[in-house]
Amino acid sequence: MGKRDRYILSVILGGAIGSVLGLMMAPDKGDQTRKKVGSGAQHLLTQGKNLKEHIAREHGKEIEEAVELVKKGSTGLWEKLRELISRHR
Repeated sequence: MGKRDRYILSVILGGAIGSVLGLMMAPDKGDQTRKKVGSGAQHLLTQGKNLKEHIAREHGKEIEEAVELVKKGSTGLWEKLRELISRHR
């Protein structure tokens, strides 16, 4: 994860923590607090989607390559494991 991605994640987490603390200290009635929570949750969801899109856009190729390496590695591993099991039967 690059510096920019860590920064974005830090901003999102900081916003979430700040929202929770602010709501805990808010003198509003239940209805108003629920509206604020809903609005804050929607905002965090939007930020999360934006972060996901950013990471996919900036690092999509690397992620795809890593997935392919894992697939190839696990295929060979399963074949070796099956071979070892069949030898010991």
